Amino acid sequence: MAIKLIAIDMDGTLLLPDHTISPAVKTAIAAARARGVNVVLTTGRPYAGVHSYLKELHMEQPGDYCITYNGALVQKAGDGSTVAQTALSYDDYRFLEKLSREVGSHFHALDRNTLYTANRDISYYTVHESYVATIPLVFCEAEKMDPATQFLESDDD
Repeated sequence: MAIKLIAIDMDGTLLLPDHTISPAVKTAIAAARARGVNVVLTTGRPYAGVHSYLKELHMEQPGDYCITYNGALVQKAGDGSTVAQTALSYDDYRFLEKLSREVGSHFHALDRNTLYTANRDISYYTVHESYVATIPLVFCEAEKMDPATQFLESDDD
């Protein structure tokens, strides 16, 4: 049976430590695509944090997709439009944020455009995630968060 799909994680797999893609990997991806294999980038990052790599790999054509926010969102690679989404509710966010405080863990969550943390002592990991994902980091106390916000990912460190 022929391979039809290759799903590749980005950080720690596709990308080198300096966040670049090696020429050998680019060649392998191009060869797979030339054989009709669908190649999908999968990541915990939002679309903004994967888009430049999709462009670099020429993976913005109709029929190209990416899986972002640790699987919470499947998007068309060309324009970022939503194919499928599983979001956390405000109640989910409040529960997880409270749990993180109880166990003494830093916590952050993302919607489509922003990384939020309710921790006044913002962790290095949260700042790093904002930088790598190329989205703004906002401090907001949990009880002041807009209840209409749909979170696509949460993480503790």
